[in-house]
Amino acid sequence: MERKLIDRYFDEIINLNPLSLEEEKNLSERILKGDGRAADKLVTANLKFVVAIARQYQGNGVDIEDLISEGNIAMLQAAYKYDASKSQGRFVSFALPFIRKSMEKALSDTQFVFSVDAPLGGRDNVSLLDVIQNTDSPLADSLINDNALSDSMQSGLSLLDERERNVIKYLYGIGCDKHTMAETGVMLGLKRERVRQLRDKALRKMKKNK
Repeated sequence: MERKLIDRYFDEIINLNPLSLEEEKNLSERILKGDGRAADKLVTANLKFVVAIARQYQGNGVDIEDLISEGNIAMLQAAYKYDASKSQGRFVSFALPFIRKSMEKALSDTQFVFSVDAPLGGRDNVSLLDVIQNTDSPLADSLINDNALSDSMQSGLSLLDERERNVIKYLYGIGCDKHTMAETGVMLGLKRERVRQLRDKALRKMKKNK
């Protein structure tokens, strides 16, 4: 399903035309006056740029759909800070650091708040990463279900409420298949943006506990 959704998204944005510098300046002026529609137009015209950046980070543990989602949100934030009258260059150049930072944060979070390379409690040379990456392993269920996770993992998850805990488990494939933010939202009856908010809140709690 995910493949079809992302393909449909690519089909929708493939024919978007880039804006001229004058158009960007006009939109920038409107955005600075609080025009949300102008911000949406500026971002929409540059959605292909976000996809191009997301592909540079693809294959590092975060689904491209989620990378694009993070990048689009960051680009919208950049749109509200962009002032073409101050010679900040073209919008994509201005937005690039925002987009990269958001994607790199997503990758950093996936490296994992629990130190996935650390051995699981009582299981030498076997890490959480081994379990996540090899869900067919006969060790997978026993390691997760027998509470053989590291102390930091247990402590971190215990800080979360049920919904936050489920978001983390689904997004990172802890004791189940790994899912995208969109899929997690469907399973929990939440919008993707709400899933992202819950993920960020949960990770902040867990990092504070490290």
